[in-house]
Amino acid sequence: MQTLELKIPPVVLVALFALVMWLVSQLVPALALPMRWRLLLAGIFSIAGIAVALSGVLAFRRANTTVDPRVP
Repeated sequence: MQTLELKIPPVVLVALFALVMWLVSQLVPALALPMRWRLLLAGIFSIAGIAVALSGVLAFRRANTTVDPRVP
């Protein structure tokens, strides 16, 4: 079985992308939305993200495989 070429833990990727999103928000303030819309969109995207993550974990569990990409 081949090992992964890049062994970056998913938590590090989440932190890296969060930093990039914050930097973009600081550099492009013209795209700012009113607070009510931001909270609504944040809630929608959070719920969608959690649903996708949970369905992925459940699919891995049903297939009896690991969720950790560093341990094939």
